[in-house]
Amino acid sequence: MRRSSLLQSGLIAILIVLGSGLCLAIPQQPEVFTGPDLGRYFKRIWVPTYPYAARRNRVGGRGTYRAYVEPNGKVTSVVVIKSAGLRELDDAVIHAALGWVALPGKKREIDFPMAFVPPAR
Repeated sequence: MRRSSLLQSGLIAILIVLGSGLCLAIPQQPEVFTGPDLGRYFKRIWVPTYPYAARRNRVGGRGTYRAYVEPNGKVTSVVVIKSAGLRELDDAVIHAALGWVALPGKKREIDFPMAFVPPAR
């Protein structure tokens, strides 16, 4: 009886050691922030230019985008999570967001909404 409990304790200790090694091998995932309060994360934000063709045709839309931010605050890429409905609108957001500067910190992903409201007639 004593030998089996000793063997069981040894196996548990091996699993703990292996498990902790596996946790160290997994790369740390960037934090994901969401919400319209971009001022908490960015110190410089450029408003996207409303594309002329979309403005002229009174096309609007709402989209959701994700900015990938390095620890130094540089936005390295922006992807479309949910399109605003027109490629030109999405491209305007991506172009503007690539110029944003975030507060320094951890590597992170920041989801943000953007809306284009067509001008009144």
